[in-house]
Amino acid sequence: MAVRVTCVTKDDSHLDGCECITTIGWKNPSSGKTGSSSPQQMFDFIENDGGRAYVEYDGDTADLVAVDGETKKHVRTEPGTPDKNLLDQPSC
Repeated sequence: MAVRVTCVTKDDSHLDGCECITTIGWKNPSSGKTGSSSPQQMFDFIENDGGRAYVEYDGDTADLVAVDGETKKHVRTEPGTPDKNLLDQPSC
């Protein structure tokens, strides 16, 4: 199953980059189902469930990858694509 990220909620913590994301809104283009997930849930969806999540930004599409970061498990755009593709999504 694939989901497209539609929005993110970020906190005002000291965490850098995508680790500041607290909620990820998404839509399954095939079924039309929408929902929201924590970064940990999205990590599990990609890493453990074989799911695919992607973001569209400024005409480009980038897959998300699961990252076991220094402070927590989270997701970010695939290497070679700017984090801003995910960070610049509208607020949920």
